[in-house]
Order: sequence, then structure tokens, then C-alpha cells
Amino acid sequence: ESDLGKSVEQMFSYFEPIPLAAASLGQVHKAQLPTGEEIVVKVQRPGLLKLFAIDLGILKKIAQYFQNHPKHGRGRDWVGIYEECRTILYEEADYLNEGRNADAFRRNFRNDRRIIVPRVYWRYASRRVLALEYLPGIKVSNYEALEASGLDRKAIARIGAEAYMEQLLNHGFFHADPHPGNLAVTGNGELIFYDFGMMGRIQSIT
Repeated sequence: ESDLGKSVEQMFSYFEPIPLAAASLGQVHKAQLPTGEEIVVKVQRPGLLKLFAIDLGILKKIAQYFQNHPKHGRGRDWVGIYEECRTILYEEADYLNEGRNADAFRRNFRNDRRIIVPRVYWRYASRRVLALEYLPGIKVSNYEALEASGLDRKAIARIGAEAYMEQLLNHGFFHADPHPGNLAVTGNGELIFYDFGMMGRIQSIT
């Protein structure tokens, strides 16, 4: 409410207080817009950036200690690793950045009907809140449910592999967090990608 400037009741005709899913940075709630669309609302945990500042301050000192250590510092860029992790962490905590990533990823696969990406509802987006199209599916690791639905696991694996080849070799922009919580399958065998907070980029020359 503080991020979007309106009460939950004003913004949504329905908002499920129990989260569908929860992770270290935030949690996801099912909701419905006044226009009838079913969505999910990703909400960041309160006070997260303050915790980041404390933890990263400690990690930086540890990285500097190892960097300057005569044995462990040789041939390793501990401070560089710390800086990379810090950058990725703050990017992942910015839901506006995640929304832009989702839009770019969806555009890249707009001509491939096998790949499904949730639409972003920008009217309900801020650095700490992100509203997305509700796209339920079967988790890629739920083999029993996939087979019970008559879906071919080998065909799904092939779609996933081809999607990653496309991202790495043609787009230079890839989903960098492909664990089973971020990949699901529709009843028609299409692959759904979720969570675009952590993306990788490859320069065209590479």
C-alpha cells in the first residue's frame, strides 16, 4: 500500500492473504483485478535492504581478509566475487528491473508458442511490488503429475534445452536461475518461465 499509494481493497477485488509461494527475498500472493484478470502479486519482505547492508558489510571484510591473505589470496579475486554477488543481489531486489527483464524475455520468445512468460501489470509495480499474470502449471520436477497429465518429459526437456540454446546463442540474454520453482509446464506441454530477477547477458562478440 505504501509503494502503490492505494489500499489493497481499492486496487484488487480479491487478495489472498496466504502466499502461494515464499522465498528469501519475498512472497507471492494470488489476487484479482477489478477488471477480472487473475494475477499474482510479488511482495518484498520488509526491511530487506537494511539486512543486505549489514550482511554485505560483513562479507566485504571477509573478502578483503582473504584477498590479502598470503596463501588464500593468491590467484583469486575474492573482492571481485563479492562485488559481483552484491550487484546481482541488488538487481534481484529491484522488482522494476525484474519486470523489464520479463518484458524483454517475452519479446524474445514472442514467435515461439512453446515458451510462456507472464505479462507484467505495470500499474501495480514498484521496486518492492510486482503484479504478474497468473499462469499456473505443473512444476518441471513433478514427474508423477507430468506423466499423469499425459505429457512427454523428453519433449519438455528438449523444449527447455532448445530455449536455453536460443537464449545463449541468439539473444545473449538468459534466465540465470532455472531451478524447478521457476519452471513449470502447461497442460498442453508448453514451458512456463517465472522469476526474472536474475538474468545473464552475453556480448554479441562472445
